[in-house]
Amino acid sequence: MTDAAVAVRPTPRRTQAERRADATRRLLDAALACLVEDGFAHFSTLSVCRRAGMSQGGLFRHFSTRDDLLAATMGHLIERHLHEWEARFLELSPAERTPDAGLRLLSTVTTDERLRAVFDVAAAARTDPALRERLAPLLTAFMERMHSLARDALGGSMPMGEPIFTAAIDLALSTVMGLALLESADGDLGRRERVVQLLQADLAQRSS
Repeated sequence: MTDAAVAVRPTPRRTQAERRADATRRLLDAALACLVEDGFAHFSTLSVCRRAGMSQGGLFRHFSTRDDLLAATMGHLIERHLHEWEARFLELSPAERTPDAGLRLLSTVTTDERLRAVFDVAAAARTDPALRERLAPLLTAFMERMHSLARDALGGSMPMGEPIFTAAIDLALSTVMGLALLESADGDLGRRERVVQLLQADLAQRSS
């Protein structure tokens, strides 16, 4: 093949589905950045469009309402955290995949400052029925997915009945999320270490 033939070879065109997926990702990344940097009180579709380099018309072709965009952004963030926890846990050797390691990793993942976006939106949903209706199924699905991941990853090392196992996962999630919320308010990072150590001791006793 000659150099000329190589030079004129056309670049493969992206499909409509690929272009749509790319635009959706840009909007979600922009929305998350706006929530983290500006907070829910200053969140607007206009600021998202400016950051994403898109028009408002383009945004509303992907998300019918502002609440749809917010819910999708929360799902986008939650999926990132679930994937990160699972990927990093599975990088450990089988012998290292213990409840202690799982809890420690969960604590590490939830120090991400982007979780402040979850707190802002969840707080707003308390007095916004429409937003709460959009978020409730998302949070329910998150808890179910976390229970499933924990059961697959830790079930063998936590020999306890299903109700207790589920409650233990709920306790761990509620604790580390609550710690992240408190840390965003007062900056006390020592509290996390003390509480996580207590949870680790409790899990070790229940798993023995």
